[in-house]
Amino acid sequence: MSQDYNLGLNYIKKAEENGVVSAKNTLGTIFRDGLGVKQDYAVAANYFREAANQGIPQAQVNLAELYMDGLGVMQDDREAYRLIQEAVAADFPQGKYYLGIFYYNGTIVKQDYNKAFNLFLEAAEQNNAEAQYYVGKYYEEGTVVKQDYEEARVWFTRAAEQGDADAQLALGYIYEKGLGVVVDKQQSAIWYLMAAEQGISVAQHKVGISYLYGEGVQKNEKNAAEWLAKAAHQGNPSSQLLYGSLLYDGIGVSQERKEAVKWFRKAAEAGNIESMYVIGVAYLTGEDISQDYNEAANWLLKAAQNNHPKAQIEAGYLYYDGTGVVKNKKNAFNQFLASAEQGITEAQRNVAYMYQEGEGIKADINQAIPWYQKAAKAGNAAAQQALEELGRRAD
Repeated sequence: MSQDYNLGLNYIKKAEENGVVSAKNTLGTIFRDGLGVKQDYAVAANYFREAANQGIPQAQVNLAELYMDGLGVMQDDREAYRLIQEAVAADFPQGKYYLGIFYYNGTIVKQDYNKAFNLFLEAAEQNNAEAQYYVGKYYEEGTVVKQDYEEARVWFTRAAEQGDADAQLALGYIYEKGLGVVVDKQQSAIWYLMAAEQGISVAQHKVGISYLYGEGVQKNEKNAAEWLAKAAHQGNPSSQLLYGSLLYDGIGVSQERKEAVKWFRKAAEAGNIESMYVIGVAYLTGEDISQDYNEAANWLLKAAQNNHPKAQIEAGYLYYDGTGVVKNKKNAFNQFLASAEQGITEAQRNVAYMYQEGEGIKADINQAIPWYQKAAKAGNAAAQQALEELGRRAD
């Protein structure tokens, strides 16, 4: 423990011994946050409880938070609710905010967005930043109140200026999309950066994008990679994919393709559809990873099931050739058709061919021709050649 912390803790303990009730809450905060002492939630809970029992609203809220999260005490929403009600009875704004959260989420009480809003508004008018964010969210979404982006911006700003990270993120989005304001990428980047610096992964991703493309800030690929890496390490799948892409191409970082593939896989495992396609192709080609047709089929089929058009055409080839899956031309046709319907010209040509030859589907030249025409119009040479050949046969 540093000398300053030691000295401060001694003063607070003396105040507590002399009956200064608020000192118990301060001691609870010190042990909860590990300020100059070993973090100990159980000790913090005991101090908060002593202060709460003596009617200190902040201590009631602090203890309620521990009960909600199960830190130092057994998780107990009912006890948290009881403590929050005591704080509300004392007109404590943070208590009103938390009671609003109970009604908003339907925890312990019946879900009631109207009651939640009224509690948030009361707390917001008492300058509680978290409640101000929620009031802004209500106006942004049009929940209970009429949708009003300008009113949302006002409340988000009040909360953001007090350092609320969620509000800073929301303001960044409002300026990025021009919701009730003129699109302002510079303002958007400023608010996203504030939220990013508080560890909000979505904001870190947004800041990375801003630096990567020079939107609202001067383009800086190194900064882009740093922010995307931070978000990626927090488990943001979109950031994992993009950071992997930067590593793969050596943009803003040293080129490390094997490391890039690891990030692609992480993103795919987290449910990012584009990453499923990317890692599937990597396993299929054996580029920067050991070739594995079974793994390729696994990931490409997952992406295809999520309507990824390029994955669908690759899945079609897997079924057509029996690569990593049992050969099945009907399944191949269905995958090509799904991709073709999304405008992939190669898939359109494949659908036409299978209709023409009766592979995986009953032969039907009248179905084949329109698909050839779509692909040919988009510049597919094989489709153009097929139409020419059909024309010669007709002559």
